[in-house]
Amino acid sequence: MQRDDESRRGPKRPAPSTESPPRDDDEHRPGVQPEVMDPLARAQLRNFPSTGFQGAKGFTSQPTDFSPKTFISGEFQGLNFERVEAKFTAGSEFASQSTGQFASTPATFDATSHPSTSHEHEELIFSDTLQHTDKTRTVGLEQSIFRITSTPYESINVSHSEEFHHAMAQEVPALGQESTIPLQDTHDLFSALFPSYSRYLHGGFGGIGSEDSQYVQTNADMFGPTPDFTFKPACFYQPEEDLNDEPSKPTDIEMTESDRIYPGSRISIHESVMSILTFAQTEKLTGAALGRLLSLIDIHCPAKNNLVKNTAKLYDHLKYLNSDFELSYYCNLCWRAKESAHDLCDKCKDPKRKVHFFVHFSLAEQLKALYKRPAFLEALKYRQTRSKINENAIEDIIDGELYQEVLKGFLSDVNNLSLMWYTDGIQLFESTSFSIWPQFFVLLELPPEQRFKPENMLLAGLWGSQDHPHPNVVLRHIVNDLITLREKVVEVQPANSNELKVVKVCCLCGTCDSPAKSAFANLKGHAGYYSCPVCFSKGEKSEATENVMVFPFENEVFLRSLEGYSELVSNSVKEYKKSKDKDESCKGVQGPTLLSLMFYLSMFKSLGIDSMHCIFMGVVKQILHLSFDSKFNQEPFSLRDKLEEVDSLLSNIQLPKFVQRLPVSVDKLSFWKASLCLNYFFHMMLPVMKTVMKPEYFEHLLLLVDSVAILNSSSISLDDIEKADVMLGKFVEDFSKLYKLRNMSLNVHLCRHLATSVRNLGPLWATSCFPFEDFNGKLINLAHGTSDSLIQISRRFPILTGLSTEIDKMSVGPARDFCEQLLFKWKRYHIKERISDQSFVVGFFDQSLIYSTEISELLLSLLKYEPKFHTFPKLYHNKQLFVASSYTRSVRKSSAVKYVTSEGVNYGDILTFVKVVGVNYFALIKKFCVAPFSCTSPTQLSYICKVVDVAGHDFVNIKDLQSVCFYISVGDTCYISNTLNQFERF
Repeated sequence: MQRDDESRRGPKRPAPSTESPPRDDDEHRPGVQPEVMDPLARAQLRNFPSTGFQGAKGFTSQPTDFSPKTFISGEFQGLNFERVEAKFTAGSEFASQSTGQFASTPATFDATSHPSTSHEHEELIFSDTLQHTDKTRTVGLEQSIFRITSTPYESINVSHSEEFHHAMAQEVPALGQESTIPLQDTHDLFSALFPSYSRYLHGGFGGIGSEDSQYVQTNADMFGPTPDFTFKPACFYQPEEDLNDEPSKPTDIEMTESDRIYPGSRISIHESVMSILTFAQTEKLTGAALGRLLSLIDIHCPAKNNLVKNTAKLYDHLKYLNSDFELSYYCNLCWRAKESAHDLCDKCKDPKRKVHFFVHFSLAEQLKALYKRPAFLEALKYRQTRSKINENAIEDIIDGELYQEVLKGFLSDVNNLSLMWYTDGIQLFESTSFSIWPQFFVLLELPPEQRFKPENMLLAGLWGSQDHPHPNVVLRHIVNDLITLREKVVEVQPANSNELKVVKVCCLCGTCDSPAKSAFANLKGHAGYYSCPVCFSKGEKSEATENVMVFPFENEVFLRSLEGYSELVSNSVKEYKKSKDKDESCKGVQGPTLLSLMFYLSMFKSLGIDSMHCIFMGVVKQILHLSFDSKFNQEPFSLRDKLEEVDSLLSNIQLPKFVQRLPVSVDKLSFWKASLCLNYFFHMMLPVMKTVMKPEYFEHLLLLVDSVAILNSSSISLDDIEKADVMLGKFVEDFSKLYKLRNMSLNVHLCRHLATSVRNLGPLWATSCFPFEDFNGKLINLAHGTSDSLIQISRRFPILTGLSTEIDKMSVGPARDFCEQLLFKWKRYHIKERISDQSFVVGFFDQSLIYSTEISELLLSLLKYEPKFHTFPKLYHNKQLFVASSYTRSVRKSSAVKYVTSEGVNYGDILTFVKVVGVNYFALIKKFCVAPFSCTSPTQLSYICKVVDVAGHDFVNIKDLQSVCFYISVGDTCYISNTLNQFERF
């Protein structure tokens, strides 16, 4: 059990403790200095007591969750350890230098098991009880694990020139501010992009921020022949397991009593661990909450049990899923590569200097693991096997112009794959500014419904610190990986196959919010001139705009491209110190970026516009803020006096069951999440605002909603894109007239480029950050405490992605059923009867036979006889839950429905479902007569209609039900709103 704070922080004990190791908490052990402690060591060595013994260089003892695998014995002379030099006699010599407080007396260890050796490094991993002797007593130090290396791991070193280190001497400003980021590495591809760069840059690296010109160097041309573009890991992590044996994995055999969590229990220890971890991930439990859950479960079990009792052991149970990763260290001021966390920069004299590290994961190894999963290879055939609504329409990212262009070349080989990149900063804890920056990739060849599942996510790297990352320091590792995957091959072995497949991979596109995009593309942030990442609009900042950067409407805009980009980069290099005329010559480009090498095609076309941040959290919130904030009371667009009326209308809206967030007061706009903004924008905003907005403002809003709805649909024709483009241009043009020039933000300006983004990269939902943001929440829950959080996440990420595969291996039983119910929401429903693979009766058959008279008459007219039938209120069909209006227990309304008959598409309200014995399953529907949403506007919404009247009843087969709709009641008027696609149901 976890000890209290006083015991963790108390004075150093004279002898090591033999009590149970504490949980993986957020406190540093006594005597350990966090700023000089190697993070990997701190995460690995977790069981050694608070005397602070250190094994190998940089490895400081800390409590660990590892189990012993090999055994050694050794002696220490003296109790007061200040320093120790250890010589190991297990076949090779190991010298240990530590920075902790140890005696200078040497110690000798004799290992009873031989170390595992490799061509690159010699390693000795040993554990078990060490004996400490001082002639008078012996104290056992239990279950400690050390890794000793015969040769210090080399740090990443891509240049040996002193000029490079000088070029790296710079400060990286916060995101959103003007930043100038050097290009950290070189490659032959650079010469094609920047052929004239040798006049300005020499030595391979550029940087900004030094008093001297950092762009004048003396080695090779920056974009010419360069040193080897490879990296050596500063520290290479492997899962702590017996190097001579395969890790033990749970097998599907009959349980013995020792396997059970307690005698007579229904589940095994492994099933218990899987159930708890699945619950923690789906319910988004924090590390502290997970620890308390384990304690709660423990008190419900018999006193003598085998239950896993802390989070460290919980994750340790699945350590066979762990994968390798590399640590690379950098000075946080000049970004020079360092050898370890102790290696403070000798060039920087600032006492605040620190050593940060980057965690790098191999994309090739992750791809190999994906191919070993059953059904993965079949899922990759999505491009060849999918059926489209409209053959000539854009229905996914693979229909976009960029994918189609690459399909003629690189992707013409069906074995080759393409990726989409994403990054963002995530604040790990509310009490600290520490944030992590994951670098995610997803496979575009997977179906959209599988593309963003945790088990299919690829994590290329992880940065974590209280400072913002140096983007090119992060990208250098990833670009190296991607160039290797693109130009060489990776051999993969699919499941149930003895044949190897040869695969190449390219990065087709990326998505992220505007601050991250400007930082990684090395462009000016939203507050600077020429800060649009798509075009060369300059923007304006003056007294008329209250010194706020705005983007007035321009009839014609010129898009960015790689043509001429090298010249802009060259100009930014030459004029980086100048304050005047720099904007005109550089056009927002602040220097070279490795992002231009990461994408297969043009960086500017490959970076999509994220609708989540640009539209739903951007323009939508901006319009609501301008309309309802009290400081705009005197403005003609203000609706502050209508606030209570709008709140009342929102509170009376009944939403479908799949909607997770119910609307709250507009006065609490700052608390609105992105999913609520999306549902409000598409389904509630127009019906509600029509009652309170002035006609000219409402027609203006209608332009935005209709155009974005078109571009966010399941199927988009080329004519639809042109129509949306025209409407968005009109919306941006009129915005300054209605809401003043002061409010022409970058997000409003980006609306002009939404149609271009859809042409290039498919529907807006395909490049939205919604699925990535959801996964970010799962990622941060892997960290259980502020100490070593980055290493914890790195070690546990494979468990998160491998969870569903491990559940598939579990024996059929209560534990597997529980896990599947958590992972698949539809399995939580009480399935009464299976109709087909896609349809199920949910709940119970209704014995009251509601609507029996109407049903009897309908059946008699259809079948010419009165068959036996049953009614039921809920149906799960095609991944949607339909709930009849006869079911009165739910506060949500999922009975409004879109369905088809011989007359075409219809809308109505499901009264009840009917099982006709021996015939089929039907829905009794109250049919609506509908009219267009707005009869006066030239803009006609295709997905929202007004309910005019009731047109009798329809009795339809359940297979003709298409989708659950939003039923919006505003006063005496009702509206039906369709869901736009099947992938954004929040």
